[in-house]
Amino acid sequence: MKRVFLISALAFLSLLASARGPQEHDFLPAGTDSLKAVADSLYTNFDFAAAAAAYRQAQIGLDSAGRAAIEDRITACVNGENLAAFCFKPVVIARERFCKDDFFLFYPLPDSSWHSSSRDSSAVAGGIDLGSLFYLPSEAGICAWSAADSSGLHRLHYREKKDSLWGADKTIDLPASCDAILPMPCGDRLYFSAKGLYGVGGYDLYVCSRQQDGSWGEPANMGFPFSSQADDFLFADSEDGKYSLFASTRGCSADSISVYVIKYDAMPVRSAVEGASGLAKLCAMTPEGTRKKIDTGSAMSTAGDKDGSSARYTAKIAEVRRIRDSIAVHNRQLDAMRARYSGATGAEKDFLSGEIASMEAALPSLQAKLSKANSELRSMEMEFLRHGVLIDPAKVAAEADKEVVGASSSFTFSRKSFARKTAQDSSARH
Repeated sequence: MKRVFLISALAFLSLLASARGPQEHDFLPAGTDSLKAVADSLYTNFDFAAAAAAYRQAQIGLDSAGRAAIEDRITACVNGENLAAFCFKPVVIARERFCKDDFFLFYPLPDSSWHSSSRDSSAVAGGIDLGSLFYLPSEAGICAWSAADSSGLHRLHYREKKDSLWGADKTIDLPASCDAILPMPCGDRLYFSAKGLYGVGGYDLYVCSRQQDGSWGEPANMGFPFSSQADDFLFADSEDGKYSLFASTRGCSADSISVYVIKYDAMPVRSAVEGASGLAKLCAMTPEGTRKKIDTGSAMSTAGDKDGSSARYTAKIAEVRRIRDSIAVHNRQLDAMRARYSGATGAEKDFLSGEIASMEAALPSLQAKLSKANSELRSMEMEFLRHGVLIDPAKVAAEADKEVVGASSSFTFSRKSFARKTAQDSSARH
């Protein structure tokens, strides 16, 4: 029996080698442990299809417990293949590595806004339980936190303030197997990290949208590059509206974590990324170099642009075009997901159902943004006419196309203070 298994394992490794070309791990000895090592390497390097095949081969001959342990990784590989079709491609401004104990204090958020439910939060030396952390600035209208239940898994709770008083504790509905931590309310969205939901391994990043009845909707995996095979935490938008940030252990030592800063995008476009190397490059989140803005003043026959009106007009033209493009891409992706949904089953169908509902709910907001931007553009044009400013629309549009987003790549991290226990802290959570 062992000889048959050995031949089978060798044949499988040979098939991988012939299909993918020579790889370093293709020359490992055969056997369950070796096959799992091959599969782990493929999984880590984003080759999800080959990794799933290797994991299935490694399951042969194992008892039910052994097969179940590998089954979770197979599910993560299948999820990874599906999520590769809906990737974000953010403009990466900065990346910096911090200690796991205090990385959250370097986010550009109000000072003394981080609290801990499990320890004296005046110091963080010696480690801190991420499940005990919650964000509560002084003027917050909502407090969200995680708390361990009888099984040891963390559930998400929140309270909202009305007329200076905190309301009742409410629980966000998540599967019993889910371990959710670090909730971060940002407007009509709630970001958090979790294990046990539809994901690709470790803690992934998820987002819930506020529903008309005030509750939070079904969580959606934020996908690549925000979620990864590593642990990914704490997606948040900066108060000035310029940046979004998140943290990840990808490529880090056991006691460190990287914080990534990206250009804020209210309407992120998602598209497929082909191949393991493409996904690996996307998820590396390498910051872009400093760029210069294109001079856009020559598109108008003005005596000068002392108040920056021509630059604002060109920027508004670019904004309108970006919104139109986003709506067109949004609708194409929605049609593609509906087509995939008709033939999907199981977890993929559940995932697509949530994505379709989320994208349909986002359309009215996109249309409203386009209507507002068009109205602002017409007001600018009327103002130019009143002042005798001549506009070359074709030239303005051409120069707007050349505008480079994320022009500034400089970002300074500064450490904030940890909050002390306050009456507000207690009333918000109890």
